[in-house]
Amino acid sequence: MTMRWLSSWVLSTCLLLTACGGGDDAPTRQPRAAQRALAATAPSLPMVSTAEAARQLLDFAQTRYPDAFPGQAPMQWFSPFAFRHYPETGLYLGVALHDEAGYRAGGVYLLSSAPGAQPQFMGLASSFVAPKRQLRTLDLVHNALIADPARGVYYASVAASVSGHGNRIATIDAESGSISYSAVVGQEPGALALAADGRSLYVGLDGSGDVLRLALPGLQELARVRLPKSDPYFADSAQMLADRIAASPAAAGVIAVSLRSPQTSAGGVVLVREMVIQARRAYPEDGNQLIFAPDGQRLFGLDTRSSGYTLGRFDVGADGLTRHSEVATGSGMFEHTIGLAGDTIVTRRRLWNAHDLSLRGVVGFDAECLPRNASTLLCHAYGDAAAPRMVSVDLATLTIRGQLAAPLDADSGRMLLGPGGHVAWRSGFAEAAARSATRITLLRDEMLGAEVGAATLPIIDIPAVTGPDGTLRVALPNTALIADPARGVYYASVPGSVPGNGNRIASIDATTGKISFSAIVGSEPGALALASDGKSLYVALDGSAELLRLALPGMKELARLRLPRDTFHLSPLLVQSMAASPTWPGLLAVSLRGLEVGMHAPERLLLIGDMALLTRTSGGNDYDQFAFSADGAWLYGLENQGSGFALGRIELVGYDLVERFPRSSAATGYHWHAFDSVGSYLIARNKLWKRADLSLQGTLAVDAECLPRNGSKLLCLTRGQASPRLLAVAVPSLAVQAELAAPFDADAARLVIGPGNSVALREGFSSPRAEAAAGLVLLRNDALR
Repeated sequence: MTMRWLSSWVLSTCLLLTACGGGDDAPTRQPRAAQRALAATAPSLPMVSTAEAARQLLDFAQTRYPDAFPGQAPMQWFSPFAFRHYPETGLYLGVALHDEAGYRAGGVYLLSSAPGAQPQFMGLASSFVAPKRQLRTLDLVHNALIADPARGVYYASVAASVSGHGNRIATIDAESGSISYSAVVGQEPGALALAADGRSLYVGLDGSGDVLRLALPGLQELARVRLPKSDPYFADSAQMLADRIAASPAAAGVIAVSLRSPQTSAGGVVLVREMVIQARRAYPEDGNQLIFAPDGQRLFGLDTRSSGYTLGRFDVGADGLTRHSEVATGSGMFEHTIGLAGDTIVTRRRLWNAHDLSLRGVVGFDAECLPRNASTLLCHAYGDAAAPRMVSVDLATLTIRGQLAAPLDADSGRMLLGPGGHVAWRSGFAEAAARSATRITLLRDEMLGAEVGAATLPIIDIPAVTGPDGTLRVALPNTALIADPARGVYYASVPGSVPGNGNRIASIDATTGKISFSAIVGSEPGALALASDGKSLYVALDGSAELLRLALPGMKELARLRLPRDTFHLSPLLVQSMAASPTWPGLLAVSLRGLEVGMHAPERLLLIGDMALLTRTSGGNDYDQFAFSADGAWLYGLENQGSGFALGRIELVGYDLVERFPRSSAATGYHWHAFDSVGSYLIARNKLWKRADLSLQGTLAVDAECLPRNGSKLLCLTRGQASPRLLAVAVPSLAVQAELAAPFDADAARLVIGPGNSVALREGFSSPRAEAAAGLVLLRNDALR
């Protein structure tokens, strides 16, 4: 069978298909107008991933043409391909998952094993394949759901209210959705856990406070134990129930059980060995969602019941649990995910190092994430402007590998990872804290599988678009933007949520808008500062609570520093803003905040020299933005997150920071405002202040955000006007020297002074306090020089 004959045969056959799994109906031709209408209303997220389309195509080829593609060849991955190899015929059949090395995304390629053979392009899969979404919905009132990967099934605790099947364990086939039921196991089965050896299932009974151990697969009872009461010294104290059960991966007979009262309040954690409760019990707020380390010697608990939201580590001993350490996670109340991949703990969308509970990274969008394997997170993204979606994230870089539309009711559902490429959603909860759900949605897609290839999405070119007003618009989401006047570029921090380009630093040519991207620098780059000698760039990593120093222009990492923790709240601290000394390239003043935007830190101001912590002080604790004097001897602070809106002076005495009073009230108002030093003055929003005594020099006649172009000129973007304007303003007179029209939508934008005669406007903020912008507008005019 020659390759030319075979490829023509396969292509002609596939052209008749309406679906890889079917192939029995001819494609329906539609008028072009109807096709355009459908395209206009099509969802932006795929319903079936390219990887799943490839699987369905290859499954069909194996089934329909066993002579060419014999046997059940497994899926394999080699960037950019998902493929299968058939040794008997020497053929490889695959689909390119993305553009790479001349191969087209979605292209079908055939390769023989003959010496010198090259993959032959057979056409785009989308031109002759209509893959079907593998989705099933089951109406079943249940209290808990877990997966048994080895058997390809899920187990559900069926609520007592279900007629004919209540108080049983349902076994659900992940592929077909068929359900079988056990005998009655007890009153109101709840929490579930699978033993490490897969031979038994642990079940909490909410009706009695027992924990059962059932044999698998038959679900016969092996043993049971009664959980303790809330106070063992009083006979009428409440019987505790199993909130969550975690099975040790190192010992099939060891479980940890988080306790709750019938009113759902936390009751601590107990260790159970061979169905015997051990003596040492953890405290009530020590975590209701549990997971063991791989060696079984450590247990981690996430508290979502109290207001602490802590992640705790416990040492597992022969007689129970001992608290080791904890950290505040900011996860919030109700139900949130917890998982473990190697030495990384995942809570909701944040990653923590298991050995010391330090912050390792954060997924750049609101999501509940679970590790699929040692290199991949699967995240259920929700709550933002985009539709609910499933996102495959590279665990090492926290960049997006692929996205897929989630089921319609997934926004309020809870995701569970199933066998292979299967996931399940529990939905129909009465409220956010409810345990019982009414529906299970089963989905299979190869993108969701443990074996999917590790290739991240390639860097995506983002061209600048020239508007009718001559401005350049760049659709590049960014969390910070600064200018490098000597090189004629801007640097932008690109959040991890941007497919292909996330977690990088973008260099943007101020004249042409052309963009180049660095390598991945870390999790969620944020605030930026340029060293005074122009040789290095400082980058705050909001995902890992670190500070990075990169060499310019190549963006090679020179050093990184982990930021201190909040000693009061036990949570990591992130950079709010940074100011670089104009006289010492290695000196930075750093303002800190809590895990979420707007969360204040008790010890907010840091002085960092050559990437070492010089001073950590409660002095200057009120300030959010800083600016150095030209000689580097003074630091000026502006408060715009509290209610005082103070303007203050801090003197650098050696490595100490000494605030000099009195302060002034800048009256700038909440949220971000322009602030910098300009000659002998400070500019805060539209007010000019004398640096020497913080007295008011003058106020611009219009509301505006102003920044210094040089020591004698300000550039200002007006606010609150029907037609926003850019003004060139003299210092100290505040006389308007020139003005020009700003883009019509610039009223909520933020001004960045660029090289030469250029400025940039960051636009598309979700709120006045938001740090992330949706894009940029670049302007050039000699009046702005």
